[in-house]
Amino acid sequence: MSRLYKTLASRERMELEHQLGEITTLDLIESLEQLRHRWRGDDVELGILHRLSDLYIEQDNYGDALRTLKLAASYFRDDPSVEGVAGRMSEVFLELFLNGAADDLSPITAIALFDEFSDLLPPGNRGDDMIRLLADRLVSVDLLDQAAMLLERQVEFRLAGPEQVRVGGRLALVHLMNRQPEKALQVLQNTNSNQSTRELQASRRRLQARALTELRRPDEAIVLLGADMTPESKQLGAEIYWRSENWTAAANAIAEMAPEPDRGLILDDTNARLILNWATALTLAGDDRTVTRVRQRYLASMEATAFADAFDLITTPRERGLLDYRAVRQQIEQAEDFQSFLIEYEEMIGDDTLSSAIN
Repeated sequence: MSRLYKTLASRERMELEHQLGEITTLDLIESLEQLRHRWRGDDVELGILHRLSDLYIEQDNYGDALRTLKLAASYFRDDPSVEGVAGRMSEVFLELFLNGAADDLSPITAIALFDEFSDLLPPGNRGDDMIRLLADRLVSVDLLDQAAMLLERQVEFRLAGPEQVRVGGRLALVHLMNRQPEKALQVLQNTNSNQSTRELQASRRRLQARALTELRRPDEAIVLLGADMTPESKQLGAEIYWRSENWTAAANAIAEMAPEPDRGLILDDTNARLILNWATALTLAGDDRTVTRVRQRYLASMEATAFADAFDLITTPRERGLLDYRAVRQQIEQAEDFQSFLIEYEEMIGDDTLSSAIN
């Protein structure tokens, strides 16, 4: 029997054994890999490579599927069927990064595959959607360096106009989450343009103000916010004053966001923490009179929250409790359930994605 017919017979036998359940898919893959190394360079090997890629996909082994197809495209570049191989590779890449198959892979494996086969990234909206989805996932598992690198390439090489402005804001947020405010400021400057909505421009100003605050330039941050009276900017302004330890200004800013002390007021955690931070700023500012007034107005409502003990400690009159304002911060840190007013960048995203936070 010729080597050709022996090879074909071996392949048919393997496939039949697999159909009958006598060998597993992994066994079939191993056998076909060995067989293709024994017979090289014609349609038989090309057929085996096609079959292997399908089997790898069945096993959700997309990396080896793409590598096998890449071998086929490389070895048989003059074969008329190679165009079909390239199309199949694109289909697999889309299945991974647009249709969600990569969600079943570890984030490290997903970004490694993306980088290895980045030449398959299509132009236009579909390619940008793939980058967005992968960046969202990387940020969600705190792989910030990888997310930043992905978005940097997108901003530099793929985008212009309003989309570059939008994605530049997302990249700036990633840098801030990664404690790199200088890089955040740089990317905001490099992607600055009037070709965007007012809402997006306001979001980018807040990011710039956050970066300036991180760099200990609070006065510039406050000037940048200007007369923006949106809730997000009010809260950010209060945070900037808090970070710079301007307690009187911080207290005034928080007071503008505090709920009215109506009888029977029920406070959720957000508003209860706001009241606690207001009292804290007033205490650190030495404003006893306003601390007493806040205690009178909100004590009953605060007693029903997780911050009751902390609020009681911070607002207790000096002669009964806090005698030395130099020790206030230590007392606050020890107070039950106390949390800093400073907003973590992760909280800006919450349960949403990076791309929905800056949109």
